This record gives sequence, C-alpha cells and structure tokens, in this order.
Amino acid sequence: MAEKKVIERKRERPPLPEKAADILLQSRVTTRLWDDPAVPAGAIAVSVKDGHVTLEGRVGTVEQVQRAILAALMTAEVAGVTSKLAIEPDEGKDSTHGTSGAPK
Repeated sequence: MAEKKVIERKRERPPLPEKAADILLQSRVTTRLWDDPAVPAGAIAVSVKDGHVTLEGRVGTVEQVQRAILAALMTAEVAGVTSKLAIEPDEGKDSTHGTSGAPK
C-alpha cells in the first residue's frame, strides 16, 4: 500500500513590514496613554522606530512622565522607551479646576 502524505499548513500571520508594525505599535501606545486619565495624552507625541517608542511633549508633573513611560512599556512588543517629555508645572492654576481662585 502507498503511504499517505500529510501536508501541514501553518496558520501564522505573515510578519508585518517594519513600517506597518511601527504604525500599529504607535497606535497601541497612544491608546494606552488616552486610557489613563492622569496622563495628558493630547500633549504627548508618540513616535516609533523599530519597536522603540519616543515620547515628546510637555506635562505638568513627574508623576505624569512616569505614568506615560509605564503605559508605553506595558504595551506589547515595545522594545524600549525614550522620554523627551518636559515638565512645566502650571503654577497659576488650581490643581482641581484648572483656574486660579484669585480675581484678575
């Protein structure tokens, strides 16, 4: 009797081109930043090259920098994070309402 040949097919997705993978990763990191209400995501620009994330912009506190970096690091497939975030406290504003209580 003749032997049966079994052909196995892999069901893996082909790898994305590098640029497409970086664009997808940029979107994932940006989404994570927007998901954290303590991070001013609209003030942070996210760029990705070869899986390495760079965060740029201005935030008000060290905690916001830390949370932004952590959010990026917690995103799957991030190879590393560079923070170019500047801290510029908004001294003239009340921390809860965004305006000072003093009349102008």
